[in-house]
Amino acid sequence: MPEKNERASNIIIHGHGTSIGGVADQVTIHGQGKIKGDLDCTKLTIHGNATLQGMVKAEEIRIHGSGTVFGHVAATWVDVHGHVVVRGDCSAETLKMEGVFTIDGLLNAGQIEIRTHGPSRVQEIGGEVIRVQRARGFLFSKLKQMTVDSIEGDDIHLEAVKAKVVRGNQVTLGNGCEIDLVEYRHRFERQGDAVVHEHRQLGSGG
Repeated sequence: MPEKNERASNIIIHGHGTSIGGVADQVTIHGQGKIKGDLDCTKLTIHGNATLQGMVKAEEIRIHGSGTVFGHVAATWVDVHGHVVVRGDCSAETLKMEGVFTIDGLLNAGQIEIRTHGPSRVQEIGGEVIRVQRARGFLFSKLKQMTVDSIEGDDIHLEAVKAKVVRGNQVTLGNGCEIDLVEYRHRFERQGDAVVHEHRQLGSGG
């Protein structure tokens, strides 16, 4: 996509509307909106329900409500409160999510902070610091776990996660976790009712 400049326009949808994608500065959707095509913007703000029918690239993404992206997402900062579906990969420097979400590809960020309100699914998670907690005040059941194939990071702390493989330097598993295999380099701690079927410490070359 071409670089943004000061002349890049804003896209604003209030109520119900549709817009083409392209290059923009501020993209704001209040209500129910649809963006057709790829989008490259400085800031994307959604209050309501939005469908984005292409890839999304932004410096900042804030969603309060629900959003569906039929492509990859790349951002510096992502802050989500609600329900989000990404039909591709999602990458960011800092990512905060609270709610219910589905990511069909890789979720990759330096700092990941997730609070789940219900059943969520991610194919893979990679990052430096990874925190997944169930939202307080919600009764836990296995139907509300976040399901992941694999999680890999430096410092990992998980609650209410079901995963095949968790691999990290420091791994802490809390209530509601069910992990097939944990591989750790420096420290592994299991708390509460966490279930781990197999765990092993990796050597310096592991």
